[in-house]
Amino acid sequence: MAEVLTCYVCGNVGFDDGSNGFFYCMRCGSQAEDIVETGDDQEAVDLIGTGHGSVYSSYFLRQKPAAPQNNMVSPLSQFWSSLAHDNAAAKKDQACVADTDVTGPTGPSDFGSGLDESRPLCYDDYYSEIRIRYVMGIQLMIQLQCQASVETFGVTELVCGLAASLWFRYVVMSGVFDDNWADETIRESEIQKSDHLRPVSPILSTTGEAQNASNVRYKEEPRNIHGQRAVLIWLKSLRRSIPIHCSLVISFLACHIARSRVLPTDIIKWSLEGNLPYFSAFIEIEKVIGQPSKACPISSISMFRPSEFPSLQNFETLTASLGQSLGLDLPPVNFHAISTCYLNQLFLPSEKIMPYACKMYEWLMPPELWLSTNESRLPTRVGVMSILVVSIRILYNINGLGIWESSLSTGRKLESETAELLSNLEARYDEIAPKYEYSKDLATYLQFCKDVVFAGVKPSLENHEEEKIIESLWDYYEKEDCPLLAEGGIQQKRSRSNERFSNNFPDRNKKIRDNNETPRTLNYEHRKSEETKKEKAIGRLKLDMEEHMFYYMPPRKRVTKPDYFVYERKLDEGALTYIADADYYILLRACARVVQIDVRVMHDAVSRIERRLAWIEKRINYCLHLKHPAMSCDFCSNVAPVHGTDDSCSSH
Repeated sequence: MAEVLTCYVCGNVGFDDGSNGFFYCMRCGSQAEDIVETGDDQEAVDLIGTGHGSVYSSYFLRQKPAAPQNNMVSPLSQFWSSLAHDNAAAKKDQACVADTDVTGPTGPSDFGSGLDESRPLCYDDYYSEIRIRYVMGIQLMIQLQCQASVETFGVTELVCGLAASLWFRYVVMSGVFDDNWADETIRESEIQKSDHLRPVSPILSTTGEAQNASNVRYKEEPRNIHGQRAVLIWLKSLRRSIPIHCSLVISFLACHIARSRVLPTDIIKWSLEGNLPYFSAFIEIEKVIGQPSKACPISSISMFRPSEFPSLQNFETLTASLGQSLGLDLPPVNFHAISTCYLNQLFLPSEKIMPYACKMYEWLMPPELWLSTNESRLPTRVGVMSILVVSIRILYNINGLGIWESSLSTGRKLESETAELLSNLEARYDEIAPKYEYSKDLATYLQFCKDVVFAGVKPSLENHEEEKIIESLWDYYEKEDCPLLAEGGIQQKRSRSNERFSNNFPDRNKKIRDNNETPRTLNYEHRKSEETKKEKAIGRLKLDMEEHMFYYMPPRKRVTKPDYFVYERKLDEGALTYIADADYYILLRACARVVQIDVRVMHDAVSRIERRLAWIEKRINYCLHLKHPAMSCDFCSNVAPVHGTDDSCSSH
C-alpha cells in the first residue's frame, strides 16, 4: 500500500496539483515540501534504445532510500498524526482514499525531508507545541460537550455547527496565534512586578553546586530574566486569554442561538454530574491527542483540569460578554419552551396557563428575557418565571383570600382549582427541588467521585498497595450489609422503644381509652385535633417565611370587589420588609425553588412585571378615553366655509 501523506500544517490527507511542479494541500493550501512533479519527453523516451535518450527518464528511477531506524518523532508531527488518525477505522478509510486519489501523489517522499527530528528543541518548538495542544484540547472539550448535549439531552444537532463557528471566531479574537504572541507574553512577565515570587538564579551546568531537582529536570527549557519557566508563563497566558470555562460558555451560547430550552442551570448541573465533559474531559482529550511530548512538559490534568467553576449568577454575564465581543445580535430566550418545562416541573396544567402567559409575553416583551452583560441584572429564567407567576395569580385568583388556610379545615373543604393547586404546591415542595444523580445512594456517589472528582489520580505507591486496599474495601462494601442501615432496622428499634415507653404507663393508656368512649368527647377531641393540625401547618409556614425574611399576613376580610392584590415592600429601620399572605407565598416559594433563586429576588421580579403591566394598562386607558379637541381647521371641520360671491356662480 502506498504511503499516506498528510499535510504538516493541518493534518489533512490529499493534495492538489498546482500545475507548476508542486502540490498543495486541499484544505489549507500549504505547499508540500517533499513532493515534486517530474516530466518526461516522449521523443526522448523513444530514442532511449539508440543511446541518445534523455538523461531523465521514467525508466531510470532512483531507489527509495531505506527509512532510518529512529524512534524519536517530532512532537508536532506526533500531535497532528494523533489527530488525523484517532482510531484504526479512520486510518483504514484514509488509506483507501489515498490509494484512489488522482489529485495528488501518495509517495514517495524522497525529494526532501521534513524537520530534523534528531535536533534539540528550540524556543519556537516549545511555544508552538504548548499553544497548539492547549487550543486543540479546548476545541475537543467543546466538541465532546456538544456531542453529549445532542446524544444525552436531546438538544438539536445545530449546536455543533454553531459552536464550531463561535469557537473559531473566539480563537481569532483572542490573538494567541499572532506572530509575536510568545515574545510579548515573556516580555509582559518580565515587566510585571513579581514581589511574591522568589527569583531563581540561572542554571549553570558546568558548576558543581547543588541545584534544585526541578531546575535540573527542566534545565533545557527557555526562561525569562527572572528564571521563571517560559512554558508555565505561556500556559498562564493561554488560560487567561482562553479560559477553560469558555467551553461551557460557548456550548451554552450555541444552544441559546439555536433557540433551545437549555438554561445555565442545566449546563452547570450536567457538568457537575459528569454528564457534560468538563472536570474529567482531560482523560478523553489525552486519548485523542496523545501523551505530552518533550516540547510540552505539562501533564494533561494540569493543562485541562479546571481550577474554578463559573457561578450561576455570572454565567449569563459571561455568555453575553462573549456574544458582544463577537459582534452577535443575540435573540431573547425561547419563552414558550422554557415556560412549558417550568410548568411541568411544578405539576401545573400548561395547556391552561400557557395561552395567557404567551399573550402577556407578546404584549410586554420585557428586557429581562435578553442576555445582559450587567452582573446586577436578574437572570433570564427569573423573568420567564415572573410572567408565569402573574398569569397563575390572575387565572386562579390568588389575591390574599385565605384559600389555603380554609382548605386545612375539614369542615370547610374547598373543591376549587385554586385550593387544589396550592395544596399540591405545598405538598410537593420537596419534590420540585433540583436533584443530582450522584445523590441517589452511597454507591452512586462513590462511583461519581471515582469517575469525576478523582479522575486521573494515580496511587502514590509504586507497588500498587493502595489500589489493592481500595479494591478490597470496595468489594467489602458491595458484599457486606451494614446492620445499622438495613431496611427496617432503625424503624424496628424505634418501634420497640415506643412500645417500651407505652408499656410503662398502662393505667394512663386505659384511662384515655375509657374517656374516648363518649360521643361528645370524641367530637371535641376530633375538632381539637383538627384545629391543632391547622395551627401547626400555619406555624410551619410562618417559620419558613421568617427564614426568608417574610412576614405573615392574615387573609383579607370584607373584600368588596375581586381585584388584583399588589404586595409592596416597606422600609423598616433601614431594611426592606416583605409581607405576603399564605396563598401568594406558597406559589412564590415553589417557583423560586424551580429557578434556583432566593424568594425575595423572585418577589422583586414579579413586582417589576406587575408595575410594568399597571403602567401599560394606565396608558391604554388614558388613550381610550382621550377626547379630541374642537376642530378649527378648515379642512377638518364639518362646517362648510362661507365664501364671497363668485362670478361663475352668479351668472347662473
